[in-house]
Amino acid sequence: MMLTDDTIDQLLRKAGFGRCAVSAIGAGHYNDSCYIDSDGGRFVLRIAPPDETPKLFYEIGMMKSEVNIHRQKPR
Repeated sequence: MMLTDDTIDQLLRKAGFGRCAVSAIGAGHYNDSCYIDSDGGRFVLRIAPPDETPKLFYEIGMMKSEVNIHRQKPR
């Protein structure tokens, strides 16, 4: 993980999520993914690599494009 569990917990508490438990998913090859268990429920946090990390041409902006995919309604 690029960020420690403690750092993620601190950032999410500052954002209003309360105390969070972080557990790595470990399946991603491009980004870091972890489960977040908080008072508000369970969700997945995905963290893209830093901009200065070398990327293949199709990885540039990859996570930004995924936002639109997840916003689409199921068919």
